[in-house]
Amino acid sequence: MAHAVARLLLRPSALAGVLLSLGACGDAAPEDGGRALLEQVQAADYRSWARAPGFDAIQPSVAPHGDFVEIFINDVLVDALASEDLAEWPVGSIIVKDGWDDADGTQRAVLAIMEKRELGWYFEEYTGELTADSTPKFSGQDPEPDVCVGCHESGADLVWAFGLP
Repeated sequence: MAHAVARLLLRPSALAGVLLSLGACGDAAPEDGGRALLEQVQAADYRSWARAPGFDAIQPSVAPHGDFVEIFINDVLVDALASEDLAEWPVGSIIVKDGWDDADGTQRAVLAIMEKRELGWYFEEYTGELTADSTPKFSGQDPEPDVCVGCHESGADLVWAFGLP
């Protein structure tokens, strides 16, 4: 039996299939649909939060979240930005990015949410208009999902849009 498994794994197509299935695990939404963070920020009326530094209004973007973006930050981040010197963003920090296809912010491309947790950043990303049964296209705890972390790893503590104070 061990020899049969070894032969199977040595086949390039079988090995590729195993690697692809393992790699996809982190990008899948959680079984509960991953809506808890979305519901939390919607209940807190995130669009009434402070705007991120440098993002006082909707603005053009070349990032993958839409042609135009707005970025909102919670009070934890507002307080952190007032600090003198931080090595990383504090636990409880939440960033919400509305990505739009139009300059008026009426055609949603993406809603991306990041929350700093004890284990690091947690990501959720939704595409298109939000409905009662929307589920994230991507969700996961750093170092997943790869598509989020791969881009954000160049930022200060995984935040790409603005830096640490």
